[in-house]
Amino acid sequence: MQNTTHSEGSQSSALLTIIEVMLRLKVGRSAVMKLIEEGELRSIRMSPRIIRVSEGALDEYIQNAETSSTEEDSLELSSS
Repeated sequence: MQNTTHSEGSQSSALLTIIEVMLRLKVGRSAVMKLIEEGELRSIRMSPRIIRVSEGALDEYIQNAETSSTEEDSLELSSS
């Protein structure tokens, strides 16, 4: 039985392991798990010990992180 933490209408794409996500984001396992637990990075729990992240979910997280960073930078500049 799969427990998903993403919307059913999302695109199908390759599933990445936690290690692959770590390598792409250049962060440690605890950072990836924190993103998943806080709901910032959508994941699929295949079993109690197996978690996968779709490439689409990772791309979405990266895009949102870039957008948030750009918005924060522009807020800092406008308040100066």
